[in-house]
Order: sequence, then C-alpha cells, then structure tokens
Amino acid sequence: MNSTPLRITPSDPLFSLQWHLLNNGTLPGSRAGQDINVTKVWPDYTGRGILVGVMDDGVDLTHPDLLQSLRPDLSWDLVLNQPGGNVTDPSDEHGTAVAGLVAATANNGLGGVGVAWDAEVLSNRTPLRDEDLLLSYQRAVDRMLVTNVDISTNSWGPMQWPFDQQATQSGYQAATFKLVEEGRGGLGIITLFAAGNDRDAKFNANYDPSDNMPWTIVVAAGNIDGTISSYSTPGASVLVTAPGSDPASIVTTDRQGELGYNKAPGVEGNYTDTVESAFNGTSAATPIAAGAVALMLDANARLGYRDVQEILVYSSQRAVILDQVAADKSFNGSKDWNGGALLTSQDFGYGHIDTHAAVRLAESWTKLGTVANQRLEQGVVAQSAVTVGAGQTGQVVASFAQPYRVEQMSVTLKLATTTLQNVTVELVSPNGTVSTLVDQPPVYVPEPGEEEPFPALPATLDYTFNTVRNWGEDLSGSWTLRITNEAGGDAVQLNDWSIMAHAASQAVGGGTQIFTNDFARFAAEQPGRVTLNAENGQSINAAAMTSDTVINLESSQATLGGVGVTVADPAAFRNLFSGDGNDTLIGNAGANLLMAGRGSNTIDGKAGFDVVRFIGDRSAYSVSKEGDLVVVNSLTLSGGGMDQVRNAEVLHFADQAVLVNAPQVQGAQLFDEAAYLRANPDVAQAVQSGALTSAYQHYQQWGANEGRDPNDMFDEAWYLAYNTDVAAAVRSGQLTNGYQHYQSYGWAENRSPSAWMDAGAYKLANPDVAQAGMDPMAHYLMFGYSEGRALPSWSADLWV
Repeated sequence: MNSTPLRITPSDPLFSLQWHLLNNGTLPGSRAGQDINVTKVWPDYTGRGILVGVMDDGVDLTHPDLLQSLRPDLSWDLVLNQPGGNVTDPSDEHGTAVAGLVAATANNGLGGVGVAWDAEVLSNRTPLRDEDLLLSYQRAVDRMLVTNVDISTNSWGPMQWPFDQQATQSGYQAATFKLVEEGRGGLGIITLFAAGNDRDAKFNANYDPSDNMPWTIVVAAGNIDGTISSYSTPGASVLVTAPGSDPASIVTTDRQGELGYNKAPGVEGNYTDTVESAFNGTSAATPIAAGAVALMLDANARLGYRDVQEILVYSSQRAVILDQVAADKSFNGSKDWNGGALLTSQDFGYGHIDTHAAVRLAESWTKLGTVANQRLEQGVVAQSAVTVGAGQTGQVVASFAQPYRVEQMSVTLKLATTTLQNVTVELVSPNGTVSTLVDQPPVYVPEPGEEEPFPALPATLDYTFNTVRNWGEDLSGSWTLRITNEAGGDAVQLNDWSIMAHAASQAVGGGTQIFTNDFARFAAEQPGRVTLNAENGQSINAAAMTSDTVINLESSQATLGGVGVTVADPAAFRNLFSGDGNDTLIGNAGANLLMAGRGSNTIDGKAGFDVVRFIGDRSAYSVSKEGDLVVVNSLTLSGGGMDQVRNAEVLHFADQAVLVNAPQVQGAQLFDEAAYLRANPDVAQAVQSGALTSAYQHYQQWGANEGRDPNDMFDEAWYLAYNTDVAAAVRSGQLTNGYQHYQSYGWAENRSPSAWMDAGAYKLANPDVAQAGMDPMAHYLMFGYSEGRALPSWSADLWV
C-alpha cells in the first residue's frame, strides 16, 4: 500500500514565517494560499541532483543552514578570476540571502528552508557595485559551463538609468546565448534575472539589457496578498511573478551574527525576519523562482530551456489578477490555455508561479524545446523609416507568411530624438496584442546639490527589445510598430527597424491545450472556453489540475475542474493527460497516448494502438493482468493509487516499456495478425465481414504503402519523425515506408524502432543479442518477451 505523504511541512523553526512557501493567511495583510504552492511537491521532488549558480556579492560559505547545499569547490571569485565565492566585505549580504531562498537545508532544527532544499549551490562572487558587471557575467557564464550548472539565478542588473548600458547589450546577449546553446548538453542552462525595483521611477525592464533577452526568465515581485509589489519594474519582457514582499519581508539565511540585514547577535542574526531586518524585492523573487525551476528539473531532467519558459507561462496562477482593477492585463491571441487565450500583463507577466502545477506539467511534458529546434523567422519590413512629429503618431508594418506558433518577439530600433522622454513605442500583433517597448522613459532629476555630469537619455537609440506577450499566437499576418510622440518635444526619426520571431517549429493548432485550476474561473467569465475543437491542438493536458478529471473522446464530453466541456472534434485529439484526482481517460479510434498522473484512475484506449504512460520507473509499480484488465498499482508516488487499464498496447515507464499483449509474429516481416487487428479497427471490420481474408492480406496489398505498423514494436510515424533522412527517402519514392528502411539498414545502424524500445540500450543490456548481430526488435518479439527480458525505452521527452 502506498503510504507516501501528500504534502510535507518542514519542522524548521522559522518555516511558519516563510509565507512565500506556505501562506495560511495569518500574517498581517496576507491572503491565504498566495504562495508558490510547493508543499505537495516536496514528497517527490526536493531538487536533488540540480546545481544552481548564484552570481552575487558572495555567499557565507560557513553558514550552518547552507553547509549541506553549498559547493565551495566549484565556487569562484569573478573579480580575481580564481577559486573563491565567499563573502569578503562587511557589506556583502545579498548573496547569502539569495542562496538560502534556493536551497537552505530542511528539517535540521535551524532557520527556515529553501524551495529546493536538496539542490546544490555554487557562488560566483562579484561586488554588485562593480561598474564592469558585464565582464563578471561573461566569466560567470564560462564558469557555469565548466561546472555543469543547471540553473543560473541573477538578482542584479547593470542598468543605472534607461538605456545607459545599450552599448553592452550585444555582450550580454552573446554570453547568455552560450548558456542556452552549450549548457546542459544542448538543453540550455535555465537563466533567471530580476525585473528590478524601480517602478516608482518609471523604469521598464526592457530598458535593461540583462532583462531583455529571449533566452532568460525575467521575474517580477508579488505581495503577500497577490498584488504586484509597489516597486516591481514592469515590462513586456517580464515572464512570471514570484513572492517579493511589500510590506512583509522574506525570511531567509543572512550573514552570521551582526553582519548582514539582521544586526542581532548570535543565531537570531543568521536570518532575516518579516519586519525590520528585511530582505525583499525582485532580488528575493528571482531565487524563489529558481528554486521552483530546480524542482521542475528534478521531475524531468530532459526539459529544454524553452520548455521551462513555456511551462511557467501556462502553469502560473492568474485568477487573482482578474480581481485587480489597476493592474495591466489583457488577453492575447492564443487559443491553447484553459480553452482560450492566455491572460498576460506587463506587471505580472503570465502570473504568479504555481510550483505544483509547473511540476505536474514537467512530469507530463512531451516537447523538447532547445536552440537547435527553435524556428527564427525574420519579418518582411514594408517601410523601414518614418518621421513622427511632436503631438503625432506614426506607424510602420512588417509581415510574416507562415502560421508558426509564437513564443517571443524581438524588435531592433534605430531612432533619433532629443526628447525620448516624450516617446512611446508599441508593437501590435495581428491579433491586436500590444507590447509597450518604450514608455516615456524618465529624465534624470539631480539630487539637491548634485553637479553635472548626470545621466541623460540617449539622443540616438540602437537597441533590441524583447516581448513575451504573444506566446501561443499565430505568427502570420501584419505586425505594426506604433510610435507616439507627445506634444512639446522634438521629432522622432525612425531610421531603421527589424523584427524577429522566436517560434515553435509547429504551426498553431498542432500543439497542446493546457488546463489548470484557473479554468473554472475563466470559463465562468468566457463561456466559449468550454468547447474544444481542432484549432485548440492535438493534445489535452490537464496534469496541472487537482480535481477529478474526465476526458472521453468516444462520447465527446469532459469534466475539467468541475466544469462540463464539449470536445467538438474528438477525432482531432490524440493525447490525454490528467493530474492529481481520480481520473477517467477514454481514447478514440486513433493512436492515443494516455497519462493519468496520480490518484486511482480508469484508462481505456478503445480502438487503435494506444500507449499508457506512468510517472517514474517500472520498479515503482506493481502490474497484474486479468483478462482484458491491467491493474497498475503505485508503490511509492505521493498521491498514487491503483489504475485500471483496458485496450492499451504498451505501458510506458520512465526506464522501460511493457507490452500488454504477447507478440505473435510470423514471417520475415515480423507481422503480428492480432496486433494489426487491434490497431486498425477498419481492417478488423473488413475481416469480420469477409471482405478480407486476413489482416496480413490488407498489410500486403495496402497497409505497408499506407505506413501502417506490422507489429506492436514498430512505430512508423515516430521512426520517420526522428529519422528525417528516411522520411525524405520515403517522400521521394526511394523507400516504400520507414519499416523497409529499418529492416534493411536501420537496426544495423543502431536506430530504434519506436519510442518504447531503445535498441542500443537493449543490446547493452543483452550482450548475447549484440554478439549474435541480431536485430534487437526481432529478438525481443521472437524471444525476449517470452524470456522476460526488460524493454528499455527512450526518454519520455521523445514522445511528440
């Protein structure tokens, strides 16, 4: 019987004050539940095996609550460019607080806890007052690549005044691109930056080169009641919000004793508190977000940096934003979040981080988003220059032809004006989504007695802006750059501009419809969300939901978050995922991938070739079969129960797959009559009616040319998707199908036949097969299954 707890509440003495981890509404001004929703994640994931790089003013490497997580052997002094990383100056206090928010030790009788308390942290030290932060950052990037860091968290920024660092933008871009191109074996190091604390000064995150890149996660700060913090810098580049405080502080590790934020002597001085010895701001929000990302990677180490960005976009909680009249908020033109468009904000980004929802999506994620497979599209600019006089508005247009799915957009401007403080620049998508890139930046007001020189706005601007507000939109159509010049200033001369789309390789409509616990609230206000059709995607992923879910593609009905949903085009959907409830997933006549997550679930693939996927390794489950019923019982997963599975061909675990039905192959083509009939109900009907003598007759005359699979081990669609040279040969007529290639060449070239068989791993585990020089798929079908040999599968991220 599974006795794993559903949530963990650490015993550390200051945990009750860490409202960012568990907000029960008892602290002044708090809103119960307004936290990062992490306690139900900890029974399964605590960040073990994840390395986080902190670039800051050093970390107290002897702090007793950080000893378990710190890696002094990997830490570095970026100024001296040598081993180091410890605090060296009495004013070095920031980095110790940051490190504790990520990974302070749990259940040790000291202080509070970090979000990912079993993660490891290295310190890349540089004085935050250092004028040459770019050089330190470049060195930190090199160190993080050498030390195999997974996550980089940065609670600092180089900007002293709007655009005063525009000359260094290319340096920040080149260094950060190295992190995502080379880090984590090409998956990309997840890089987070603080949005800044300068809202009152009319700053914007887009004015800062470190907060204005498509390869990072820019984090805003939220309050204990769910509102945006009064200081949190807005911007079109802000992706998400995490707790930062206002007024309540964030409790974390501090310099020991009387140094640091808390000047109290002894143990009390080792930690910040919620009132007087404050640590807050986007400096706190960013490492909290980094800790949440560490838990996501603990759940799925194969997430690319773009996967992490997208999961945060779709899982973040935003119902509370609807209640805030003053907050910037609007719906963009996407169609794949809770049955409709994403709510986005230049204050909150896509909402408050919900760690539980993000981790559940990470467990079920089937994409792989990296630099290598991102599509970069350059817009066709119709007019490159325009003059906008004082009191006027001008606009220019660029267009894209292909309907790729947008993730982010970058706009490079070359303009001149002596009164930039009067200028607003906006990007308007074909769907009407507005991203404010320049928002009348402030003129510096000297302090009393201050003498020149003091910062001034640039008269010429050559700068690239980034916006995340168009996530999920259709790229095709006209994109408008709108320039508004308030009266009383000089003209604005736009000399040139360009626009670049950072997009997914698939077109809009070919992806996944994601549901969260926000669905009921948004469906009540926008009833059109309760009807799904083909434009909403090919998969329904409700893994982030905690209530009982029903998705029935046979009846075209679903229940999500207690709300009835009509699946208007059920044949368009192939893959179904659900979350923590006791769920029911029923497929259709097509090939379905079904994953019911936790709880005790009922799963029925119906007709077609169907795969049921589970969280974790095969050893975490018991499997039994009685007739057509397969019972899969979770042994260790928190909240796991007993799943009843019918009409499925493959059970897919993280480390191996299990064929539900014993293979019965014949002939050189390894054809399985029974498997072919199960996977092809049209053929089964024809055989039953006497129109065909056998399934094999259909395969010989039509099925092979149609790309139908001859047995349960080969997946034609998957093979062509992951062997593009073979797909090209099939399209050109050189090959009849992918199976012909596999049998003639593929297995000898160590290519795998499907996502549920890693041919190379099978040969490694079975040296007799390798020594015999035999096709591993053929061996398994003819001998391996009956001999009880394990079937090692590809990583779950290769399910597409």
